[in-house]
Amino acid sequence: MKSTPRSATQRRLSFFSEAIVAMARVPEPVPPALIAGIFYFDSAPSMEALKTVVRERLLTMPRFCAKMVCVPSGGVHLVPVEITEVDLEYHVRRVDLEGKEAWTEADLSNFISGLNEKGLDHDRPLWQFTLVDKLVNGRSVLIVVFDHAVADGVAAVASLYKLLDDYQTAPAPSTLAKRVDLPRLSLGAHILAFSWGLVQGFLGPLLPADPKSSLKLAKHLEPSTQKVCTFTAPISLAEIKAVKAKFRGATVNDIILAVATMALRRYYDEAGASVKRVRAICPVNTRDPALDVTTTSLGNSFAPAYFRFPIEAAWDVPRVVWAVKTQVDGLKVSPALAIDGFIASRLLSMLAGWNLHSIATRLILETYGKVTAILSNVPGPESQVSLAGRPVQDLRFMLMAPIGLYVGLFTYNGTATCCICTDAKAEQDPEKIAKHWKPAFEAVKAYADTIDGVQEQPSPGPLVTFVGIAARAVPVLIAARVVAAVAFRGRA
Repeated sequence: MKSTPRSATQRRLSFFSEAIVAMARVPEPVPPALIAGIFYFDSAPSMEALKTVVRERLLTMPRFCAKMVCVPSGGVHLVPVEITEVDLEYHVRRVDLEGKEAWTEADLSNFISGLNEKGLDHDRPLWQFTLVDKLVNGRSVLIVVFDHAVADGVAAVASLYKLLDDYQTAPAPSTLAKRVDLPRLSLGAHILAFSWGLVQGFLGPLLPADPKSSLKLAKHLEPSTQKVCTFTAPISLAEIKAVKAKFRGATVNDIILAVATMALRRYYDEAGASVKRVRAICPVNTRDPALDVTTTSLGNSFAPAYFRFPIEAAWDVPRVVWAVKTQVDGLKVSPALAIDGFIASRLLSMLAGWNLHSIATRLILETYGKVTAILSNVPGPESQVSLAGRPVQDLRFMLMAPIGLYVGLFTYNGTATCCICTDAKAEQDPEKIAKHWKPAFEAVKAYADTIDGVQEQPSPGPLVTFVGIAARAVPVLIAARVVAAVAFRGRA
């Protein structure tokens, strides 16, 4: 094996990756943004097998064999490290169960929260494997943690996928390798979605913030280092697909987002809170789907999309499903992603060039602090896989970020789960949300079972219809004006 992976030459990080690294190094440090993949096994892999996986697979990807160093000339550079100098005793470790025979899920959640509180050692490559030998249910767990500067959600899953024993033959996550199909919208709907996208793209950060709630940080510039995370009960993807087939044109994503919306509404109702607007920023992958993410585009390559949970419709199943679908369809044709991505890249790049990392950090916190949540939807392997010689019984994905709420949707081996992660300064018990996940889906499924055939999407409202008619009338009016002018000149 070569001592350093190919392409591991010293270079400056991208604007967003650099801003994330700088968060921990500004005069008033911000809690880290960590991404974690959690592998569940029936029996624990050996430490030597895990170290072999790291040496032969992980360290062949340049970002995992490099440190992120602030250089005197300014900026943060990716500096390669010799593979022989990567301390596997630090990066691959077995956790001390602290005198317990086995850990509960609560122990595991507390441990993961502690990882975010401590952060990773910035004098080393920013990743770590932690093996928990035994849970009370007899399983073992491997927690693979990356700093967000190393990889965003899509890149993290692609990296995790490359660690698998059968990554060369197992089917890859489908949405990492195909473009989004554009929806068929009416002319009026298309015009309105495009127009609103222009507003969001240019003025999004200036729009009013979400109202205060138990899930939104009261002081978004002062997030806590303590995160509390839990996972929902799994839902069968086959059942989700059966439900979506009852709604004409709906996708699996539409149904899952409708379920998440209903769970949030039930949480707020149970808490006696009346919240009119709950938005999330959803990072959307901007990479060329033809590229191999792990060799060409690790790091961060996304644009922020704004999604508004239609909680006002959440007690009416068809209304919430169609509200979600309408909004998601609009996002697919909206120019907001391109505009947001361009403005953010230029602005953060300029600030990084001037070494104004404190301002860049504040800008990110201000932007994300306007919304209640970060929402991600990342696909995992479609069938069961193995790692370090052990079958992976369950695989989960999560993000710990300086925001009040993270809602992470993840699919693996025919099931869908949701990670709910809250800031300790906001809601301290994410299980209050997670417990509504399965009942919300059961409500959607029960309604779908009553549909005879396929339900059509309701007709658009009067505004959409008017805009469509007006748009079609404009060229007719222009043509009539031209004909009238020509005829008038002919008489003259």
